Amino acid sequence: MTEWMIVRRLARRIGAPRDTRLTAALNEWAEAHADWLGLGQTKDWPSAVAALAGAETGAVPHVLAVADVLAESLGASAAAMTRAWS
Repeated sequence: MTEWMIVRRLARRIGAPRDTRLTAALNEWAEAHADWLGLGQTKDWPSAVAALAGAETGAVPHVLAVADVLAESLGASAAAMTRAWS
């Protein structure tokens, strides 16, 4: 499971928080990670949730590509391992 997948699942579970402190913290997090999330001018939690819900996981990071090759050489299927943790 990649970091993107983890954040996406958390975003879908949290949804729209009702606690003002949590809302402020999530907005701050979204603003700090706006480039990574691909946010435009609006850098808040609702925009982050929308970006995560609609976005594909994108290209596989180099580290995960190397892990796939290692898993194949060890006789394991990285896709099967990913499905097991999903």
